[in-house]
Amino acid sequence: MPKSITATDLTVESLGIQADEAGILVGLTAHVNVAYGEARVREQFDIWSVLTNSQRAYFQEVFNTLRQQLQSTYLA
Repeated sequence: MPKSITATDLTVESLGIQADEAGILVGLTAHVNVAYGEARVREQFDIWSVLTNSQRAYFQEVFNTLRQQLQSTYLA
């Protein structure tokens, strides 16, 4: 779908979080469903590339909390 057509709606379907072996975030991608009139297209948007350093640090804190909670719930 050409990017020059104006989208009429969008839905964020999921987030893809990429972390290295140490648990440090290295990427964040939004998987979006974009409507162009009657047509819908799934696209990926690289959120990580537009975040500031402080925003990246805050998201790292959110990720660390999520990971800790998941580990204590499922691996305890």
